[in-house]
Amino acid sequence: MTTQEIIDNLPKAVLNWYPFEKNARIFVVKEDTLQSFIEDTKQYDYVIITAVWEKEKDPVRLFEMAHKKLAPSGRLFVLMNNRLGIRYFCGDKDPYTDTVADCLEDYSNIGLDHANGRLYDKVQMKELLSRAGWKKLQFFSVFSDLQNPSHMYAENYMPNENLTNRIFPTYNNPDTVFMEEKTLYQTLLRNGMLHQMANAYLVECVMDTALCDVCHVTSSLDRGEEDALFTIIHRSGVVEKRPAYPDGIKRMREIAENLQRLKKRGIEVVDAKVENGALVMPYIACETGQLYLGHLLHTDLEKFLFEMDRFKALILQSSEVEEADQKDGNGAVLAQGFIDMVPLNSFYQEGKFVFYDQEFCIEHMPANELVYRLISNFYSAEPQAEQIYPREKLLERYDLLRERERWQNAEWEFLKKLRKETELLEYHKKTRLNKALMLENRKRMNRSAAFIHRYENIFDGLEGKQLILFGTGKYAQKFIELYGHDYPISLLLDNNPEKAGCELYGIKVESPEILQKLPKDNYKIMICIRDFSGVIRQLEKMRVDNFSIYNPNIQVPVKPRMSIQVQEASQEIPQKKPYHIGYVAGAFDMFHIGHLNLIRRAKEQCDYLIAGVMSDERMFELKQKYPVIPCHERMQVVAGCRYVDQVEELPLGRAGIRDAYEMFHFDCMFSGDDHSTNQGWLNAQAYLRTQGSDIVFVSYTKEQSSTEIRKKMQE
Repeated sequence: MTTQEIIDNLPKAVLNWYPFEKNARIFVVKEDTLQSFIEDTKQYDYVIITAVWEKEKDPVRLFEMAHKKLAPSGRLFVLMNNRLGIRYFCGDKDPYTDTVADCLEDYSNIGLDHANGRLYDKVQMKELLSRAGWKKLQFFSVFSDLQNPSHMYAENYMPNENLTNRIFPTYNNPDTVFMEEKTLYQTLLRNGMLHQMANAYLVECVMDTALCDVCHVTSSLDRGEEDALFTIIHRSGVVEKRPAYPDGIKRMREIAENLQRLKKRGIEVVDAKVENGALVMPYIACETGQLYLGHLLHTDLEKFLFEMDRFKALILQSSEVEEADQKDGNGAVLAQGFIDMVPLNSFYQEGKFVFYDQEFCIEHMPANELVYRLISNFYSAEPQAEQIYPREKLLERYDLLRERERWQNAEWEFLKKLRKETELLEYHKKTRLNKALMLENRKRMNRSAAFIHRYENIFDGLEGKQLILFGTGKYAQKFIELYGHDYPISLLLDNNPEKAGCELYGIKVESPEILQKLPKDNYKIMICIRDFSGVIRQLEKMRVDNFSIYNPNIQVPVKPRMSIQVQEASQEIPQKKPYHIGYVAGAFDMFHIGHLNLIRRAKEQCDYLIAGVMSDERMFELKQKYPVIPCHERMQVVAGCRYVDQVEELPLGRAGIRDAYEMFHFDCMFSGDDHSTNQGWLNAQAYLRTQGSDIVFVSYTKEQSSTEIRKKMQE
C-alpha cells in the first residue's frame, strides 16, 4: 500500500470490523452523498451516517429519514465527535470553529449562526436520537478519534489494561496542545470517566433486533496489508483476531504457531486456533502483566524485582540457545526470539504470566535484545516509574548498559518498520504531539501577551541598537554560533561575579549592574538562560523592558542572510548552474567521505548551498540515540567545508523538509539516492514541486556511514 492509501484507509477502522452480510444493502451518508440520501426512496439493511450530520442545523431529520429507510431488522450507525473529548481539555482546537475551548463551553460565547458545524456530547446525542424515534441504542467510545480509530469500547465495558502505550493520540491541531493526552488515560479509567471523555463515539441504533454483542475492538490499519489486524472481544467471552486484508491471513496462522512453540517450551499461553481465517481464543478476565508489575512497583519493590527476574527467565526459557552468553555484553543468542514477549502482551493469572498476541518470531535473536524490550515496554507505560526505580538500575541488573545503544536501536528499527513510521512521518507531524512545543505552550499559558511577543519575535526592537546577551552558558554559546555573524553582540552579562572581566568568543563579560550606566534606548537584552524567571524580575526591577527570551529548542531562526545577502547574490551571480539556492540536510556526525561527496555533488548543481545540521535533540527523536559529536561542533566542521556557503541548525520541532523550505525557500534540495524510493521522501518531493522547488537524489559513497564507523570502533 502507498502512504496515501494507508492514511485514506485509517478512518474505515471504525466500522470495517463489523460483519456486514455479503449482500447487505448499505447506504453511507457522506458529504457527497447527503443529497442523494435525502432524495432516496429505497429501503436498506444498514445506514451509516458519518460526522457530516454535525454540520446540519436540524440533524434530527437525518435520523428520522434513517428510521424510515431501514428494514425492521436494520441498523443505523452514526459517527460523532464528542464535545467533551479529552483532546479538547488538552488544548486541541474545535474542528468546526478552529478555536480552542468553543465546544467545551457549548458555543455559549460565539453563537452558532456563523459556525460551519458543531460538536455534541453523549446526552445531547441521546436526546436527538430519541426525538427521531430511536429508543434502543448503544455507544462505543472511540480513541484516538474518527480519523484514527485504533480503540473502541462499548459504554458498559472497562478495559483491564494500561492504555498509556496502547493508544497514540492524534489531534486536529497539535500546535495548540499543552497537555499530553495519553498520560491521562489511566486516571480517567480509575475515576470511571473514560467513556464520558472519549474523543468520539460510534452509535449503534436498532428497532426490532438485538444490539451488537461486541464490547471492544482494536485496529492497526496503519501497519499495511500484511500486519493490519482487528481484535474483537465479544460479550459471549470469545475473542477473535481478524486480518483487515486478505494478505493478513498468513499472520493469523503464524500467531497460532508461535503460541504453540512457546507452549512446548513450558510457557503459559492463551489457547488459540484459526477458524475461517480468524484467530479465536477465550476472553481472560485478568489484569495484564503490565498492570500487575506497575502495581508492584508502587507497593512492593522487592517483589517487583523478583517478578521482573522471573519474566526475564521466561524469555530465556522460550527458545533453545544457539550461542552461550560470553559475558561480553552481547548475552546469549536464541534460536528463535519472540519480540512480543512483553508485559503488555501477557495476563497475570493465578501467579503466572500468560502470553497472547505473539505475532513475530525472529531467528537467531540475542536474548539481551528481548530483555531490553521487556524493560523499555514496561517503562513506556509507567510515566512515574523512573522516579521510583530508574530503568538504569534494571539495565545494570541485567548487564545491558554496555550494549544499550545497540538494543535501543534494534527495538526502534523493529517498531519503526512495523508502524510505518517513515512512510507516515509527514502525516504524524500534522496530527501527533510535538512534546517540546507542548511544554512551551504550557509555559506561555502562565505569561502575558507581552511576554509571548518577546518570546516569539525575539529580534523585534533591535534596529539601531546594541545587542547584549544575558548569560554565558550553553544557550548563550548556541545563540552566538547561530546568530553572531548576523547580529553583532556588544556585551555579555552574568550574575556570577567571578566571570566579570572574562571573555567568551572575544566578547567581554560584565555584571548586570553595568546596565545602570548605559542609555536604555541604546540596547536590547537577549536572555539566554534556561531558567529565566529570576532574570526577568531582575531586569524589571532595573526598569529594563526591551528584552526577549531565546529558546534554542523551539525558536524558528530568523535568517537575514537568506533574505538579504542571497537575494543580492541572485541579482549578481549569473545562472550558470541548474539551481541557484541549494539545500542539503543531515546529522553530519563523524564527518566522512560520504558526507563530503554528497555536499560536493550538491554544490556542483547550485550557486549557493545551505547545509542544515540536525540538533542533538532532533537526532535522539529520530534515532533514539544522541550523536557522538555535539551539534555546535558538527556545525563548525560542516562550515569548514569549502563547498558550503551557509550552515544552520535545524531546531527540534522545525527540522522537516517543509519546515526547511519555509525557512530558506531553496530552489532545490539534494539528498542521497538511497532515499529515492522512500515514500516519505517522494511525498516531500511532490510537495516541493507544487512550490516551484524540487529534490534531486545524488549518488555518494554508500559504503561509508557513521553507523559503520561506530561498528569499526567497537570492533
